[in-house]
Amino acid sequence: MEITLLAQSSIRIKGKKGTLVVNPSSDIKGKVAADAILLTIPKAPIVANKLEGSRVTIMGVGEYEVSGIKITGHQSNNAIVYQIAVDQTHVLLGKVSAIERVKDKFQGAHVVVLEADAICDEATLATLEPAAAVFFGEKTNEIKLAMHHAGHPTTKYQTTTITDTAAKEMELIWLM
Repeated sequence: MEITLLAQSSIRIKGKKGTLVVNPSSDIKGKVAADAILLTIPKAPIVANKLEGSRVTIMGVGEYEVSGIKITGHQSNNAIVYQIAVDQTHVLLGKVSAIERVKDKFQGAHVVVLEADAICDEATLATLEPAAAVFFGEKTNEIKLAMHHAGHPTTKYQTTTITDTAAKEMELIWLM
């Protein structure tokens, strides 16, 4: 599985069989292939002119499957939190502010992908117990500084199947 920063608050999650684009924006450079669009805010404007091949837009509660990727949307106040199964890796995706409100319901994700709309504390991540936490969005650098993390920013994160989240220290990834 590969997670790539497309614009400040837009990412691509690519598996072996399918590709999702999260919160596509007009800031995306060029055209991006996608099987589906995921929106973390219901009724957010959809910028589909930057995408090629997208068959469906997912912006709400429910269970979906697109190109072998299983997606479950959960409501958290005005936002949607997604559980995604891609290439045998369990991903939890959502805005920091939304996930902090429902964190006790979602243990067991291998990778947590957080759109940095608010400052995330380490206690939230400890509750979720992922092998990796990937941050993108407006407040990514602020979170990095608040956590006193010296890691280097990148535009892409790639992983193979993660089977044991307790086996090693959580990896922090900063998509900027």
